[in-house]
Amino acid sequence: VTDLERSLHIYKYTPVGANDPAGDGTQVTIDETAHTALANVEFSIYKVCSLADLESTNGEVPDIVLGEEPTEADLAEYCTEENYVTTVTTDALGHAMHIFGDASADGVYLVVEEENPAIAVNAKPFFVSLPMTNPDGDGWLYDVYVYPKNDLEPAPAIDKDVVEIENDYGTFDMDD
Repeated sequence: VTDLERSLHIYKYTPVGANDPAGDGTQVTIDETAHTALANVEFSIYKVCSLADLESTNGEVPDIVLGEEPTEADLAEYCTEENYVTTVTTDALGHAMHIFGDASADGVYLVVEEENPAIAVNAKPFFVSLPMTNPDGDGWLYDVYVYPKNDLEPAPAIDKDVVEIENDYGTFDMDD
């Protein structure tokens, strides 16, 4: 355990599609010509548990078992006043950050994007561990970077029916 500060960096951009880089907790270079930073997006952060709460002892299953994505039951259980840590807001560059402090802050957090009239469908809530295992699995990330994406509403489908009406093409001259 180290005394390095733990921080969570949230970057919010309009998504381009399936080719967006997958996040692994490290900082990703964003193609600013293909993405637009989204300012004034709020994310509420809730502490779910300490990392010790997830460790099995004497072969017993820990009291807290978390899935890959938070369920409705998780949201109801953890999005409470007692678990609330803070709300951060993205700046003009689409960046929001919270510094959690030293090892006493180690744990799993639930991040929830708040409603925003500029966004059609919010990013899904997600769990994040601080610190987080690095991509190689041989160390820790104390500054964790996340890039939550929105599920955008599809563009409306246009249905058009073409009905052929008896047209008499011989009734006018092209020059008329």
